[in-house]
Amino acid sequence: MNAESLAKAYILTHGVHFTPEALQHAITANAKRQNAVYNLPALALESSGSGSSSDRSINLIAPKFSRPQELFLTGGDGYTVCVSAVAPVPERQCAIVDFTSNQLTLETPGMPKIGVCVNEVRYVPQPSYYDKVTSSGRPVTRIVSACGYDEMNIWPWHDCAISKTCSFCGINAVHKQAGKNNDLLRAVTLRQAQNPSDYWNSQKESILSELSEAIDLAIDDDCYKEEIHLILITGNLADDQLDLQALIYSDIARAINAKHSGKFAEGLVAVTAPPSDSNKLFEMRDAGVSIGVFNLEAYTPTAFALHCPGKHRLGRDLYLNALNKGVEVFGWGKSWSNFVLGLEPASDLLQGAENLAAHGITPGANVLHCDHGAPIKVTPPTYETVISFYRELAILYNKYNHKPYYCQKALRTSLANEAYSGRF
Repeated sequence: MNAESLAKAYILTHGVHFTPEALQHAITANAKRQNAVYNLPALALESSGSGSSSDRSINLIAPKFSRPQELFLTGGDGYTVCVSAVAPVPERQCAIVDFTSNQLTLETPGMPKIGVCVNEVRYVPQPSYYDKVTSSGRPVTRIVSACGYDEMNIWPWHDCAISKTCSFCGINAVHKQAGKNNDLLRAVTLRQAQNPSDYWNSQKESILSELSEAIDLAIDDDCYKEEIHLILITGNLADDQLDLQALIYSDIARAINAKHSGKFAEGLVAVTAPPSDSNKLFEMRDAGVSIGVFNLEAYTPTAFALHCPGKHRLGRDLYLNALNKGVEVFGWGKSWSNFVLGLEPASDLLQGAENLAAHGITPGANVLHCDHGAPIKVTPPTYETVISFYRELAILYNKYNHKPYYCQKALRTSLANEAYSGRF
């Protein structure tokens, strides 16, 4: 039994609770804790007394008790996965991480055999650059962060100026609380600027310089020794500024590749809103973007309109056209659309995934989880649904010559790599 992958599925569908002993060990083990760059579990602070998971407050001031962000789970054959420490799911028996007899343990109450068969449980360590600041005094983590283990996220801004936010996303709630005064740029500033393009050009040199400095401070960290999955990611700019967003991404890609070309496993991956003018994708490619990511989040028109009202206002066709254009511009398998598994029936999403994969677009999916500030009331999918979905997705990958995104140590809320590797 490949218990590490099954345990990851259990955590993603049930959530995880840390005992006080496990939280205390997180301090001495230098566990990576919530960096609040765009999301936080709906439960971001564990109770330090009773061991219950009833305290639903958000506390970014007391890292002593803050929740670890991720776990490494290792199977008997040495295969290691990374899983996000998602919030406990109401009415389900969440996983429990404890520290006893000088080691972390994992209990999966609803399926006890899974947890006890995991060979090793470890915290994902906090990168050393998380304590660094740029020459301007800005925390490096407001520009560069590690998602999972070896994923390097680049954040020129953190807020989202789309007309209506997605139901499952708490990006603006987290931004308001955690870091709006520490960012290089803000989407709301560009939205309010009299001439947004002129504003960007006036700030571009200093922003690109500090962004480059932050990457230099991060790139030699131990977590990036084996490989780096570089992802340029932000919230959306305002609906009428999507071509400007493509321009800014192009400027950033050009600056990164001028110094670090060839250092990234997939090249530079750009997660962005589709530009209004699809020909801007050629400019992004020529600037050094290797993969364009235009996330539909939900495939069916009904689910897309319900859960992504701002994207729906832009138009589902805008996303589909960009994805198809992306195959022409970046190549087969280099135009990506990620989804949230749980927003619509899994069978509908699988049919949509096949429709995209057959045309050269690589579909992916993260398991729906409960985030702070997200208004969604939908319960995450069941364990059985998740296992079945990713098995079928792996079949589609093989059928249409696609591969999962990144690797199993980076993709912390998806089981695509595990399924593709035959762990289920």
